[in-house]
Amino acid sequence: MGEAIEGQIKDQFYETLKLAIISCELPPGEELSEGYLAARYGVGKASVRHALSRLGQDGWVTSKPRSGHVVAPMTMEDVADIFAMR
Repeated sequence: MGEAIEGQIKDQFYETLKLAIISCELPPGEELSEGYLAARYGVGKASVRHALSRLGQDGWVTSKPRSGHVVAPMTMEDVADIFAMR
């Protein structure tokens, strides 16, 4: 049961970060580190790693070896998709 709750927390944090990127609270080009995100949002590094991995797979962030992640630039297609979702 603990694993199910942990999975829900990771999924919720993924959605939180995705919304922060879409709303430009975390703007394109911003560098993100696990420690920064964990402290800013009050979550564990495992949740941060999980969220960054999924965001990378979805194209919202890019990985920078040995320095963390960067919020990916948004294209006009991304903006149109965001407005279509709303």
